Amino acid sequence: MTAFSSLTNRIFFVTALVAVLSIGVAVYTVNRAATQQAERELTRGLERAGSQVDEYRNILFDNFKLDARFIADLPKLKAALNEQDPETVRPVAAEYKDQLTNADLFAVADRRGRLLVKLGPSGMSDQALAEAMRSGATLASTTAFKQDAGGVLFVTSVPVPDPDASQPEPLGTLSIGASLGDRLAERFKTLTDSEIAFGVDGSIQAATLPHDSWPALAALLAEPGLHNITWHGNEYLAMVRPLSDAAAKIQPVIVVLRSRTDRLQFLSDLQKELAAIALVALLGATLLSYAIARTVTLPLGTITTTMREMAASGDLTRRIPMPPNSRWQDEDARLLATTFNNLTGSIERFQREASQREHRRRSAASPPSSRTRSEAP
Repeated sequence: MTAFSSLTNRIFFVTALVAVLSIGVAVYTVNRAATQQAERELTRGLERAGSQVDEYRNILFDNFKLDARFIADLPKLKAALNEQDPETVRPVAAEYKDQLTNADLFAVADRRGRLLVKLGPSGMSDQALAEAMRSGATLASTTAFKQDAGGVLFVTSVPVPDPDASQPEPLGTLSIGASLGDRLAERFKTLTDSEIAFGVDGSIQAATLPHDSWPALAALLAEPGLHNITWHGNEYLAMVRPLSDAAAKIQPVIVVLRSRTDRLQFLSDLQKELAAIALVALLGATLLSYAIARTVTLPLGTITTTMREMAASGDLTRRIPMPPNSRWQDEDARLLATTFNNLTGSIERFQREASQREHRRRSAASPPSSRTRSEAP
């Protein structure tokens, strides 16, 4: 005898299997749809962050150009630069630099390209700076990325026009620069709600992530686009974007990262909730399956028990006890019990009628004297 030889077990297993499959498919579908939606949202969010980086970079660099042109045209700077004396220019330059919160470099050169003042923590060599400033004086204005000892600088150089229109040459050159360093990375991080890293020539210059993550980030610099990296068990979706055009001598890139582990943490909570709901639903479905199986097989069990007793006793007139009407009673089982009782009732009538006929036949076949004696008082 196997577990499936019982009708109750077969009904129970089948209904329970249907319930398990239905719940499993529902949970899998919801989990898969939520995961795909979260992945799409993560990718779209990173793309928006990349667009914000481009917009902020353009605004920042354009503001540097406007600030440089504006300061270069101020009479106070022109008057100080007209003396061609570093000590005269320095306090004026320091005053203007303090007003530029984003500037890491403020430099002024005379009309011959001699560097008069260089303010800021920039490690850019005087020679490289003087070359950039000479280009600015010659070409009216220049913007370029320059390498310095501390990383990469975005430098804007503009000529300081001579107020005397008769002089064809400018009084000198003004350069303003911003370093692609930790301060700018933190500013970009606040703006985009993402981790930021700056790199050039295959190495990371600054990043909002810890220093031990830099080797993993450096491996992404060679190929712009979307990448996946794992660092200390955290998965990151990274976008690599160039900050300069392909013709530039120095081509820094920015890496925008968002943690997939953190952003998709809610999925883990959702999966736990789904698992708990599925477990409760499975338990309820199992109990319901068992109840359904019992409602079907219990009346049949009563019928088969009655039939066994009939076979054991030879009494063909036994009746199946009929329970009171109930909404949970199986109509087919009740119909079968009623039909069976009608059958046994017919057998009982047939036996009674047969007995009566046999009695009459025997009475008719007995001798008259026997009848007389039997009829005597």
